[in-house]
Amino acid sequence: MHTRALLLSLAAIGLSGCAGISSTSEAPRGRAYVLNAHDISLTYAPGIDRVTAFGPIGTNLLHTANLDQAPDPNGDYTFYGGMYSWTAPQNGQGAWIDAQGEPKAWPPDVAMDTGPATVSSRSRAHIAASNPPALTGLVQHKRFEILPDASVIVTFALENVSEASVAAAAWINTAVASDSLIAVRRERGTPIRGWNDETIARFNSICTSPDANGWVLVRIPDAMWEGGGKIWLDTTPDIAVWRDGYWLLRRQPSVDTANRLRDIGEGPVAIYIQPDAGIIEAELYAPVTDIRSGDTRTDVEVWSVIADPVGTTAALP
Repeated sequence: MHTRALLLSLAAIGLSGCAGISSTSEAPRGRAYVLNAHDISLTYAPGIDRVTAFGPIGTNLLHTANLDQAPDPNGDYTFYGGMYSWTAPQNGQGAWIDAQGEPKAWPPDVAMDTGPATVSSRSRAHIAASNPPALTGLVQHKRFEILPDASVIVTFALENVSEASVAAAAWINTAVASDSLIAVRRERGTPIRGWNDETIARFNSICTSPDANGWVLVRIPDAMWEGGGKIWLDTTPDIAVWRDGYWLLRRQPSVDTANRLRDIGEGPVAIYIQPDAGIIEAELYAPVTDIRSGDTRTDVEVWSVIADPVGTTAALP
């Protein structure tokens, strides 16, 4: 699998592929592209740069909302959910900026968040798309391919079109429904960081003890507080979300061995929980790298679907 992922990563820089036999459907902000292969379905909406559905055919393991709303013309944030990709760091040196080049931690740059993206190639089992240049000078190139074993390779390449080197990491979010479960690897002693002590205490209050493989269940239905909070775990970059009888397991093969994510206030695994707004996010980060002008950094995630009627960590590898 890793050899296959590496080959796809290298190929994705050019983002070439055969043109189109995937199906399409009408969607807010234009056409959505539907991949159906090997009993897996994936829907990508380039108008809002989101995967809006993913899972076994007939089941959506992603949470979406507000898909009928147009992106705000002033760049204010609209939560669409699904799968969406940003770049880290969000704050601090080298972080997100506004049109004047000043730090701006929120909302995300429209070009980075909703695009709109341009589809460059597609087939029954793959789709590739690119975003406009973000204010940071980075262009996102994304490719989704359903493999014969029903796993999905998500290739995320960051091309630096600015004149200066940019230190950045790929950051992929998947929105989680409020009745779902999340699982992370958190063996005893795993470092945890959060917005504040209350955020960490709230998170710990809805977690189980680790199982024999280090998996911990995060019981999202038990999150009853007001307001949002985010935690980061310095652990293996794996995260799983259970919904409607299936786990979506996401794995990031590249590991942040240099701890640069920690140094910039991020981490390989993160969870954001804001129950009253219905916003829960399962997040993985690739390592931070220095992308020189004209260069491209490519990272890969592997997505797998695991059947589990009740949602237990015993079903996870």
